[in-house]
Amino acid sequence: MSDAVMHKATARGLFRNRRRLVTVGRVLFGIGVLLIWQWVSALTGSLVMSPPTRVFARIVELIVTGGLYYNLGVTLLEALVGLTVGTLLGIGIPFLLHASPRVTEATLPYFRGAMGVPKLALAPLFMLWFGIGLASKFALITLIVFFLVFEPAFAGLHAIDQRLVTMARILGASHWQVTRKIIWKSLLPFIFGALKSALPWSVAAAVVGEFISGNAGLGFMINQANDLMDITGVFAGIIIVTTLVVTLDIALNRVRDQALSWRAVDSQTTL
Repeated sequence: MSDAVMHKATARGLFRNRRRLVTVGRVLFGIGVLLIWQWVSALTGSLVMSPPTRVFARIVELIVTGGLYYNLGVTLLEALVGLTVGTLLGIGIPFLLHASPRVTEATLPYFRGAMGVPKLALAPLFMLWFGIGLASKFALITLIVFFLVFEPAFAGLHAIDQRLVTMARILGASHWQVTRKIIWKSLLPFIFGALKSALPWSVAAAVVGEFISGNAGLGFMINQANDLMDITGVFAGIIIVTTLVVTLDIALNRVRDQALSWRAVDSQTTL
């Protein structure tokens, strides 16, 4: 067996061991959180903090009776539509600005200033402008995701090694080939880094929008439980939202690993 093959086999073994340790660590951490939760619930009483056994029993009840699926679907739809549109705008506008330095200099201060506006505080205005239906949630989530993606995409475009672009053009690469093979691939790590933050924010914005005005969704479900002083229902909704975010994050990791498979080190070391 050659040294290269042995080195690769050793690297795979170390990576598998590392993943096992990470998995064990996550399981132990989760068990620790549940034990602390149970202990605090016993100290404060179930009217203040519902115990995990009762919360998980409620989640099972929602799944069995079918009361969860529609609300989960509404929140998921709002989050994914807003995430998609906001990401497309957050990537597309930096590309347009990159094509014209003068336009960039003129408009960039306004984009940077708008980043300081508390987006969730705009939710009541969005309800007034777009109504209490899905459109207002889509608009709110799109705005939040746009600003989370815009700055990393803009920074990524300006971090591209221009020597690679120049060399590719000297070798006869077309504008499309340079954009696809160099600019886009160089930008992908920045985009996925932004999406790691934008994804949970999209779900959070959907839930907040449903808090303020909505007749469906996980936020509506939590708000309804809160109005009824149903602490178990509130905690069940929070756990469901958290599980949704974790699940979407795992799916995003899979997509990222496929898209960045040419960067083997990054795809294996970033969790």
